[in-house]
Amino acid sequence: MDDEATSNAFRDVWFFTGDVGVMHPDGYIQINDRSKDIIISGGENISSVVAMPHPRWGETPCAFVTLTQGIDKKSIGERDIIAHYRKNLFHFMARKKVVFEQELPKTNNKI
Repeated sequence: MDDEATSNAFRDVWFFTGDVGVMHPDGYIQINDRSKDIIISGGENISSVVAMPHPRWGETPCAFVTLTQGIDKKSIGERDIIAHYRKNLFHFMARKKVVFEQELPKTNNKI
């Protein structure tokens, strides 16, 4: 147990989880992400991604991809996936690297 982290999470009577969310007008709270999972790339905040170090921007998003059975990296490669990101996302959110995996990672580890 991390006593210091636990102590830091409590301020007055409030418990700060590190979750980022939205409170809707009807009182419903929607949790969107964890603040520690947000990366900052060139001054822009990017949520729900795995970050990799970048010499100019600090961090940039990285994609982990598991291809559907029967599709291999020869038919769709890193360049194709990055081009798709650049076409469909804001430029700063586009993945700069694609890692092909048999099974996707299940934890929030920076590579």
